[in-house]
Amino acid sequence: MGKVIGGQKPFRILVANLRQGSDPSIGPAGNPVKLRTSFLTQNFIEANGFIDYTPEQFKTPGLGTKLGLATYTVNGLPVPASGSITVASVTFAGETFLVLGPYTLSTYDIPPSGAVQATASIVVTANPSTATITIGGQALTPAAGARTPGNNDYNNTLGSPALIAADIVAAINDGANSFGAIAVAVNAGGGSVDLEAIPVGAAGNAVTLASSDGTVTVSGATFSGGLDADENYALFLAQVISASCPPFAAVAAGNAILVSGPVGPIGNETAFYATGASPGNFTFSPDNLRMAGAEPFIGPYTFTT
Repeated sequence: MGKVIGGQKPFRILVANLRQGSDPSIGPAGNPVKLRTSFLTQNFIEANGFIDYTPEQFKTPGLGTKLGLATYTVNGLPVPASGSITVASVTFAGETFLVLGPYTLSTYDIPPSGAVQATASIVVTANPSTATITIGGQALTPAAGARTPGNNDYNNTLGSPALIAADIVAAINDGANSFGAIAVAVNAGGGSVDLEAIPVGAAGNAVTLASSDGTVTVSGATFSGGLDADENYALFLAQVISASCPPFAAVAAGNAILVSGPVGPIGNETAFYATGASPGNFTFSPDNLRMAGAEPFIGPYTFTT
C-alpha cells in the first residue's frame, strides 16, 4: 500500500537571528536586537500514489517531503482539490491517457460515441384537433379532411387522437412538405408523436416547437437533449470518473468536466494531465500537471520574536 502525505506534529525550532551585531563600547545601546527566536513548522512526508512520480524521484526518496504548516481558510474545514478538463476534440490519433492521481484512463476503454440528437414530443388530446403545430418556424395546419402533400397540413378529423397522430407523423415525414431539414417523426402510439431534430447535436436544441391550442400539446418551446460529440464524451467521461475513481467526483458542463479530488496537502499534489497519442484533445485547468485548491494546504512557518 502506497504512502500518502501526512503532517507530522508541529515542532518548534530555536533560531538566533539578530538584527545587528554587538558593540559593547557604547554600553546597553550596543546590545544586539533579536529579530527571531524560533519558528514553528511541521513535516509533510512524501506521497506515493496520488503524486505521479518521475523515475528520478523514485531514485531520490524524500524529494516529495515538504516543510510548513497545515493552513485552512476556514479553520477545521477541509476542502477538496479541484480542476477542469475540457474536451476539445474526440478525434484521436491513437491511444490517449488521462491521469488522475493513481488512475490512468485510456481512450481505448472510453471510446467516443458521437453526437446525440435533440428530441421533442407532441400529444394529440382531442378529436377533432384544431391546433396549428409549428416546428422550426414551419406551420402544420389542420386540413378539416384529407391532407395534401406539399400543403403542410394534416387530417384532424380521423376519429381518434391515435389516428390523427399517425397522420401528423406522415405529414412531417412527407418529403413534399417543409420539415425535411427540421425533424423526423415517429408514431409513439396513443396519440403521441416523438420528434428528432435533423440539425446535428446541440444545434438541434434551437429547433422551436409550439401548438396554437390545447387539442395538441408539446413537450416544450424547443427541442432538448442534443449534445455535440465533445459534450457527449465529456458527459460519459464524467460518469466514469465518478463511478470508477474514488475519491474523485466529476460533473459535465457542456464539453467541460469539473473534477474534485482529495482534501488536504495530497490534493494539491494530485497528478492531473493527459498523455499518449493526442493529449491536446484535452485542456486541463490548472495546467501545471497537478490539481489545486485543496485545504488544509501547506503554508509558511510561523516565526516568533
